[in-house]
Amino acid sequence: MQDRELQSILTSGEISAIFVGDIQHENELLDRQTVEAMITAASGQFNSFDFKKEGIGSGGIIDVTSDSYVDVCKLVTPHREAGTYMVSFANTFTYSKTTKSAHFRTSTDGGTTWQEIRFEIKDVTNLETQNLIYPAVFSSGVQELIIQAKVETTGDTLAIHYSDIVFERKQ
Repeated sequence: MQDRELQSILTSGEISAIFVGDIQHENELLDRQTVEAMITAASGQFNSFDFKKEGIGSGGIIDVTSDSYVDVCKLVTPHREAGTYMVSFANTFTYSKTTKSAHFRTSTDGGTTWQEIRFEIKDVTNLETQNLIYPAVFSSGVQELIIQAKVETTGDTLAIHYSDIVFERKQ
C-alpha cells in the first residue's frame, strides 16, 4: 500500500488499526494515532491522491430505480496542480432484469462531458463489475469526477453494491 493510499484511508475515519508491512515497521499492527503521526512527520507527500467510495462500508447498497441518470459517486478534489493523473472508476452491481441494460456514465469535468457504458446482464444473481482506469491530463484547480447510473425502465432495480473513484497524480 502506498503512503498516499494510507493517508486517504485514515482520513476516511473507517479504520482503527492498520497492518504495516514496510521494512521499518515490518509486520506490525499499528494503531491509528501512530500511523497518523507517521504521516504527519512525512507532511507534504499526500497532496495528489483523492478517493471517494459509496456503497459497502458507508451505508450498504444504493438502489437506482430511475430511467434518468442519478449520481452514484462524486469526488470533488481540493485544488490540484496541472499534470497527468490516473483516473479510476469502479462499480459492482446487480440488475433485476436480464433483457434490459444497466446504464452507467462517468465524467471528469463536473458533468460537462460524459463517457457512457451499458451492460445487459445474463443472470440477475450475478455480481457484475465495471472498471475504467486511464491516464488523463488535467489543468490546475478543483476537479469534479462523477459516476452516474440509470435503469432502462423506471421500476427496474439496479443495486450498486460498491462504487469508487480514485484520482492520483502521476506526473
